[in-house]
Amino acid sequence: MLNDSGFSFRVEKVVKTEAKARDRFYILMPLEALAERDPEAKASQIMLWFADSRADRRTLINAAKAMPELAAYSCSAYELGNTMVNSIVKVYEDNFIVVLIVVAATMLLALSNASLLSAWERGQEWGTMLAIGNRRSALVFVIALESLALALAACALGGALTWAISAIANSAGGINLPPPPTATSPLRVGFKPELSAFLLACCVSVLCALAASLLSALNLRRSPITELLFERN
Repeated sequence: MLNDSGFSFRVEKVVKTEAKARDRFYILMPLEALAERDPEAKASQIMLWFADSRADRRTLINAAKAMPELAAYSCSAYELGNTMVNSIVKVYEDNFIVVLIVVAATMLLALSNASLLSAWERGQEWGTMLAIGNRRSALVFVIALESLALALAACALGGALTWAISAIANSAGGINLPPPPTATSPLRVGFKPELSAFLLACCVSVLCALAASLLSALNLRRSPITELLFERN
């Protein structure tokens, strides 16, 4: 029953799946008959798919919005940020930010502990540098430079390991998940390292390393030369 009128539908297409109760089917709708009953009726929603994935979608969206036939409709697109998908992605982005903050805090705590211990164990080295005329700012520079070099080396090693593990996992077929209710083929999940995520991880690592080095250098600035030259056991 549509608009108090009965219609006989015929199946246009059937997609067979493993779940019999959830087979997807397509019904041919008699839209012409509905238009005859209500000539002023119009579609409440129009969905458009762009066939060329390389095209500039914002340009196509602006062109669709400028069409007089669509003037009475409000445009919703992922590029405009006003779809349900955007809200779902926003939840994942917020979770990612929380995880990133926790990882950065943990990294800063671990690096600070290691940097303070290393600076304390190398007290005679710092005391000797000060005794032969170096300024304390030179100690800060040396510690910061060492931390920066180690952080960059760790980023390079981590990037190489990420690329190698992703390549091995993809060559092995990735992760195969069971098919959804309306499909028969399993879902294959591959790995693709993202440059933006790698650069973000590098920035966090470098900043945490520099912050930890500055904390240890600040502790050295408060220590007299005689205390630094004292043998550490």
